[in-house]
Amino acid sequence: RVTVDLMINEAVNDRPHVSADDYADGAVGYIRLTGFSDTGADTFIEAVQAALDKGQTKLILDLRGNPGGFVTAARSVASTFIKDGPVFWEEDAQGNLTPTEAGITHSDGSVTKGIATDPKIQLAVLIDRGSASASEIVAGALQDSGRATLIGATSSGKGQVQQGSDLGDTGAGQ
Repeated sequence: RVTVDLMINEAVNDRPHVSADDYADGAVGYIRLTGFSDTGADTFIEAVQAALDKGQTKLILDLRGNPGGFVTAARSVASTFIKDGPVFWEEDAQGNLTPTEAGITHSDGSVTKGIATDPKIQLAVLIDRGSASASEIVAGALQDSGRATLIGATSSGKGQVQQGSDLGDTGAGQ
């Protein structure tokens, strides 16, 4: 038997998760979201606001190849377009369903309503086999609420929420 001590450093991935562009001579806003972090959700909302400030009422949300991320960020992204009601439901091991209501949780902890909930704002969501987890939650919520049309290939099929648990001093390796 060999004992090995490991030092694990927690790092924050600060790569940008949001990019934006304009199409059709500026009439259509395009926003690509490559991951779901809480700061990425705030940046996404800023990109949507910038599109709205330009007078764009037709938006494309590109979630192709997006592997997911934080469920809190998924709630915020979907809630940008969903005015109220459940955005998604979580089912526990016993089959109990818990709704997660629309609302944008900002990095400072404040919660607000979406900025693009007006039905005049049209939304298309691009997905593919690489769209997983939080991407599927957002795409499904926007489709189910009638806020978006999905375009592309069938997503990966994960569509699950995973939550970490603090193991305290009794965790593995202790």
